[in-house]
Amino acid sequence: MNKTKLEKGITLIALVITIIVLLILAGISISMLTGENGILNRAVIAREKTRRGEIIENLRLKIYEKQSENKGKITEKELKEILEEEGTLSDEKNILDRTLTTEKENYKIKVSEICNNLSPSPATLEEAKTTKDFAKDGNKQITDGKDTMWVPQDFTVVEGESIETGVVIEDGVGNQFVWVPVPNINEMFTDYEGKNVGKLYTFSGEGANVTSKEIPYETEGYREPDILTSTSDGDKRTGGIDQLKNIVKVSTTPKEGSSAKEENDIIIENWEDELKDNFNKMRESVEKYKGFYIGRYETSDLGGGHLKVQKEQVASTHTQWYTMYKNSENIAYKNETEKITSVTSSMIWGCQWDATLNWFLRSEDEKIKGYVTDSTGKGWYKGNGGKKYTGTPIGNDENQVNKIWDMAGNVEEFTLEANDTYYRVVRGGDFYGSGSSRPVNYRENAYTYSSNDYIGSRSALYINK
Repeated sequence: MNKTKLEKGITLIALVITIIVLLILAGISISMLTGENGILNRAVIAREKTRRGEIIENLRLKIYEKQSENKGKITEKELKEILEEEGTLSDEKNILDRTLTTEKENYKIKVSEICNNLSPSPATLEEAKTTKDFAKDGNKQITDGKDTMWVPQDFTVVEGESIETGVVIEDGVGNQFVWVPVPNINEMFTDYEGKNVGKLYTFSGEGANVTSKEIPYETEGYREPDILTSTSDGDKRTGGIDQLKNIVKVSTTPKEGSSAKEENDIIIENWEDELKDNFNKMRESVEKYKGFYIGRYETSDLGGGHLKVQKEQVASTHTQWYTMYKNSENIAYKNETEKITSVTSSMIWGCQWDATLNWFLRSEDEKIKGYVTDSTGKGWYKGNGGKKYTGTPIGNDENQVNKIWDMAGNVEEFTLEANDTYYRVVRGGDFYGSGSSRPVNYRENAYTYSSNDYIGSRSALYINK
């Protein structure tokens, strides 16, 4: 009897243990099937990964087919059309940075993943000129079949047969600018004691034999970026500091780590930092995009500090350097009230002026090379009518070179270039001189408080990163 009861007891315990083991095994099995790393979940992931891969491969195939049709090229417009057949694209400026959200499965796929190392071929210059809102959704690269350049967002290409001979863009209110190619960044900038500075040049020779030579950087010679240190006629004079504070609006708050205590010293220190910062941003843009934009015309003033860069407008004169510098920050507009944010505008730097002249020297047209040192017939001087509206034809010969007007003659143009301790540099000659004595490469010193009828300015743009 006792033995029988014991056997039954053992059997019941075994049954309970068996059930527990089975429950544990069932739990493990269910977890293996449905858990985060379970078989079923992995199967779903694998299926979606396969489907996602199929979408990518299908898009790549369409891209390759389009490239095959176009002899290995595909434009950004063509790439966008292919991708949008599958879903919607995010709106980053660079198409390779955008994300494609597929219409059916709602997958999010980076365009760069689809395209691997593909860079969309630039649109053609003709396409840019004839396509409405060509650069509406971002900066666009274009080609003329030989060279390439960039069109900033919200600008329109309005004129130009080739990049070598000048391409003109226009903002929403009619201001125009010309692309200046800089194929080699070392043409414009150099390193001086660990800091980036502009390369400035002198030009000599005649006709097709005109050449340029770099001006060695000197701390108190021709240079940029830099402040004017004179206490009598430079930035440090009382009037200069007042203008910096009231017109340029340089901060009166000391920067972190500054030892400056007096307000005037703080203003000068911040002013120097502002010039260096603006210069370095311009340099970075030129290096990235291999060029910049120069105002097609001398700047004209509508009043209220709103400058224009348009044909047949009277060049802005009788304006001190500080005011011209500040007003040059507000040039490009989508419409009468909305600024364009894809570019930064400023008074032209001396190295931008000289980069433009070096571009002229690369021309196949010998007359353009000779114009650099003798601008007779290409500008308003005392011998042919003196001061005129900017951008006005002289006889049968239009007063422009590579689509740029009045760099020579009419009025001299304030730049950001500094010289000595109390001068800013003006360029281009004026109506009091002649094309041979004051050609487009002409340099002259001017006090920042100069306000004359023969000194104006010219603006430039660089594309924001």
